[in-house]
Amino acid sequence: MEFEITGNEETEICIGISSGELSADKGLQEKSFQKNQTELKWSSFDGIHIILIAANKGRIRIQNHVKESYITTYGVLAGDLKSENISGEITFFHLSAGQHNLYYPAPLITIFQMEAPLHAFIIYLPELYLSGLLQDNSGISSFLRRHIHHKKAFITGTLPVNPQIHHIVNTLTNTEQKGDIRRILLEAKILELLSAQLEQLGHTYSQSASSSFLKAHDIDKIYKAKLFIEENMQTPCSLIELSRKVGLNDFKLKKGFREILGTTVFSYLSDFRMERARLLLEQKRSVAEVAYEVGYKNPHHFTAAFKKKFGILPSAISKS
Repeated sequence: MEFEITGNEETEICIGISSGELSADKGLQEKSFQKNQTELKWSSFDGIHIILIAANKGRIRIQNHVKESYITTYGVLAGDLKSENISGEITFFHLSAGQHNLYYPAPLITIFQMEAPLHAFIIYLPELYLSGLLQDNSGISSFLRRHIHHKKAFITGTLPVNPQIHHIVNTLTNTEQKGDIRRILLEAKILELLSAQLEQLGHTYSQSASSSFLKAHDIDKIYKAKLFIEENMQTPCSLIELSRKVGLNDFKLKKGFREILGTTVFSYLSDFRMERARLLLEQKRSVAEVAYEVGYKNPHHFTAAFKKKFGILPSAISKS
């Protein structure tokens, strides 16, 4: 794995990671990176990659290149993590403290935007490694094995980081063993984590009426809805209209949008407007101009929403 530093600001660290050039060597390989108050650790064995990130301040931006098919776990113990494509046009998911998920296949190029204080983990499992562990012909094991065999994408909804998972990740972070003992311990903890995840997912899967899983074409439609919201923030449509435009019924759109993005359609629109407004204000645009551009007819309503979101007046940014 290679680390490429693309920024050196105290308030933002940009790191490029390439994880696709590694062999599936059974021996343990490890690297670490430290800058300011940010630490990133990487461990690999049998084609499994473990990335642990901890930061006390600032914003961390990681660009990750993956050239093989993995089932990936993303999790956050503290802080906030958003995963998007390289252009920033598509958000794959958004996790807050105490949340994790499973994603297949891992996007080839992913940008992770993270806010400190942060404690996050990313674990890549080769598809053959996981499918070899799954032998049951029913339930969640069968579901995962079928999707891997047919190369069908899936993403779980946000799952809770329970005390067991919290303990596993802390052990991965703090273990001091070396050599074979360390590799065996890391693999044991990865298997324990996978067992805990399958237990959570199995409970969800058994409740078919409220399953956290969406079919690949449903996920595509939810991303299409997200992109439509972003492109039409000045003239947003109702939930019913949005569901018709993307070809998904309103119930599945509401449920799926929250499962994939961790928020409601309305909240996503509001947050997207505010984030875009902040960028425009940093370019020294006037408050009235920015308010109109992000879809507010009344600048006073925009000012109130911005202050509620960020705790400061928009004029304080445009004048800074």
